[in-house]
Amino acid sequence: MVERGEVERVVIEHPDRLARFGFNYLKKFLSAFGVKLIIINGNNEEKEKTIELAEDLVTIVEDLKRNDNSTVLA
Repeated sequence: MVERGEVERVVIEHPDRLARFGFNYLKKFLSAFGVKLIIINGNNEEKEKTIELAEDLVTIVEDLKRNDNSTVLA
């Protein structure tokens, strides 16, 4: 749709909602086809990414611990 000129703008709340990785690539791609990218809530982007990454890591550690404990109990 973007390549055919059917999209004028893309509106997102946070950059990572469009793509967890490769956001800058998508931003350049959209720009190359004249598509305007609008980010509604991009404030504190780095801080939010750091907090989200920390939460993801805690979840992974908790899951690993839970799996390890269930193996010991079995």
